[in-house]
Amino acid sequence: MSNDLQRARTLITELGRVLPDNNALSQVEESLWTIRFEDGSTLFIRPTETPERLVLSSSLGHAPGEKQFALYELLLCYNALWQKTGGVRIGMDGPQGELVLAYDYFADSPSASTLRTVVLNVAGLAAIWRAYIGGNDPPPDFQLDPGSAISFA
Repeated sequence: MSNDLQRARTLITELGRVLPDNNALSQVEESLWTIRFEDGSTLFIRPTETPERLVLSSSLGHAPGEKQFALYELLLCYNALWQKTGGVRIGMDGPQGELVLAYDYFADSPSASTLRTVVLNVAGLAAIWRAYIGGNDPPPDFQLDPGSAISFA
């Protein structure tokens, strides 16, 4: 096991100690962890080595057929705002696949408390998109000015 993966394991283990009690962290593969939230959603954490980072991702569901084109157009516009969103992006996990929100967490000296903030912010953003895609909420307002981006630190 590489030093990078060992550091990631240690950080994720520490994350489990600082997450709210109702969030269940578990390791499902050698380099894949999940956090299960009260609402039933799951956030995946996968360490990568080149470049060294943690990739956080969460499924948003399938795009409803009647609004696929408009939704895909909105998502392309959202992805173009990467400087304002901190690099959060949304894509599909394959043809006709589910939409997936992803964020790369890079940190020179990561801490469990900072990672906790990032995890909860990414999970919250995924919940907003999940509600919109499911037809329960109006579209998110992503006409962000530089001072209004979600904080990931």
